[in-house]
Amino acid sequence: MLSLSTTTGYAIRALSCLGPPDGPPMLVKDIAAQSDVSKFYLAKIISRLSQAGLVKCKRGYTGGVQLARPA
Repeated sequence: MLSLSTTTGYAIRALSCLGPPDGPPMLVKDIAAQSDVSKFYLAKIISRLSQAGLVKCKRGYTGGVQLARPA
């Protein structure tokens, strides 16, 4: 049986909450609420996913998190 770390499980939950790359960006607090993860811990996970090129992050009023490419 495959065993994953808790952080990996949270990252997979967060990625599954995101819509298509051309859709509207989601706020970290909304992703955290849907995936039942602390928004502060999720922000660190999102940062690592962004560095890996899996998600795009945009700051500001119209910002949020999006998938970097189609699934």
